[in-house]
Amino acid sequence: MKIILISIKLIVCFHFQSCVSAQNIAENKGGLNFLYVSEMDTSRSAFGQHIEIRQILPSTEELIPLTIKDRDIIKRSGYSRIDELTIIREYLTFQGDRRISNKLFRFKAAGRMMNPDVANFTIEIEALYSFTKMLTVTYSLIKPMLINRTSGGELNNNSKAVSEVYDIYRKWCKENQKTDFKSISLPLSGSPYCWLCEDGGLKTFLKK
Repeated sequence: MKIILISIKLIVCFHFQSCVSAQNIAENKGGLNFLYVSEMDTSRSAFGQHIEIRQILPSTEELIPLTIKDRDIIKRSGYSRIDELTIIREYLTFQGDRRISNKLFRFKAAGRMMNPDVANFTIEIEALYSFTKMLTVTYSLIKPMLINRTSGGELNNNSKAVSEVYDIYRKWCKENQKTDFKSISLPLSGSPYCWLCEDGGLKTFLKK
């Protein structure tokens, strides 16, 4: 009986340390000025956490919508172009954060904010996807599922592939910084990876 109790305690301890370690990945990095992880939602319909942008809310007596697109949050907060470039770099600090994401996105102009409904949607995938959405000027049909361009295999749960995609995005930042991000392409262009439903059509929505 004692052996069983000790085993249970070890499992609980390991699980707790893993959770704390995962939380430290994003929240104890230091140097994040604009992004943070939301509080845990334990409800069945919205279980998880997600990345939030620190908002500067307008001074008004009118109702202020809080569930809006990240780009709209940046505009409403009055952040500068330099701030926006800092924000997209901060997204890349969430690599390895395997907590479940409950981030809502709008996929159609007349649609509501909704869960993307893809498998293995973690905060590290959310970060890459939000980065990509920041580069577009309108709504697109892409979903936050990384896939192999050749096989069509889903890669959100493939740590090696996700790590390579993060490297591609970091290289993209480094290369485009040389030109002050004035002539950009999509980070995954020409790579073995793409987003679900991208189908080569996302370039149409690229922000110039």
